[in-house]
Amino acid sequence: FDDRGICSACIGFEGRKAVDWDDRKKQFTELTNRYRVKDGSNYDCIVPVSGGKDSHFQVWLLKKKYGMNPLLVTFNHAYNSLAGLRNLENLVYRSGCDLIRYTAGLDSVRRLSRHQPVPLAPAAPLRQGKCRSSRLPRGRTGMPGHAGQHG
Repeated sequence: FDDRGICSACIGFEGRKAVDWDDRKKQFTELTNRYRVKDGSNYDCIVPVSGGKDSHFQVWLLKKKYGMNPLLVTFNHAYNSLAGLRNLENLVYRSGCDLIRYTAGLDSVRRLSRHQPVPLAPAAPLRQGKCRSSRLPRGRTGMPGHAGQHG
């Protein structure tokens, strides 16, 4: 949140108005064309995924609109909800993409968790601020263990 209490997502959203989206699409198309494996024998790109709606959309876009063959990767941080695991499984099943899941030992996860900018514990205190984009009640994100307001 900035000094006015506005979240970074809302600030970023405002900045989208200045982007030349036609030029960005052209640049992205050129990039995907450069890295697409012509004979389909290998992966064209690596996409980090969680299984959420953004992951689904990114994988769909790369496969269906840009003809890419992505390798999906995810980090199993041991704070997964059953719904989140089902969503990830659905992404892999529906997309037909391969997924590499890295699972760390619980000791490693605990050590990493101590260095997170936002605590991963469900009981973490909530950061309060103004968010124009949130449709969820204050303090609810739809994401287990997330202490902020955004999902």
